[in-house]
Amino acid sequence: YNLGLDLEEVDPKQAPAAYREAIRLDPLNADAHVNLGRLYQLSSDLKNAARHYQLALATKPDPQLANYNLGTIFDENRSATVAQELLDNEEKTSGVGAALPYV
Repeated sequence: YNLGLDLEEVDPKQAPAAYREAIRLDPLNADAHVNLGRLYQLSSDLKNAARHYQLALATKPDPQLANYNLGTIFDENRSATVAQELLDNEEKTSGVGAALPYV
């Protein structure tokens, strides 16, 4: 996981592989799922991004960034009702709401 964080700074193309390896070693690593999801989302692979955000939520019920980013995917896909539910859930768990950074 930490290697993925470092690679995002120095060699971003290698970061996804590091996060996938972190997930292989620890499938319950919600942070690795969130970060891999974010990288997928940035590359417009919304299907895999949503999958990893959902896996993060399944392993840790309240990762705020997973809720927020998953909400943005549904928003991008014009699924407004689902997007609003996810964003509302993120706001309830964090008390921050829209102040969280987008992706």
